Amino acid sequence: MDRRWFRFKGYCPKLFDALKFKNRGSVETEYVYAEHDGYKTIAFLQPNIKRNNIRFIYNNRFRISIEGPDSADVLWSYIDFENLKKLDQFN
Repeated sequence: MDRRWFRFKGYCPKLFDALKFKNRGSVETEYVYAEHDGYKTIAFLQPNIKRNNIRFIYNNRFRISIEGPDSADVLWSYIDFENLKKLDQFN
């Protein structure tokens, strides 16, 4: 987990609104802010070096991230939502 998150005291649900973040990076990086299957997602796409990353917040608490050389749609298909339901007990 990123260390800067530890500066915040308490839980702030608005902090995790994925579509509000605007990132800056190299010009080869494409940032896609979209809703996918009801989840607000951010995709960081770098096709020139075959590095793609998608992130979303599950249950307003858990940041789920998956990275690989495949396209964003293929990466999304790897997420097993049945296993993620195990996290519901911690909400």
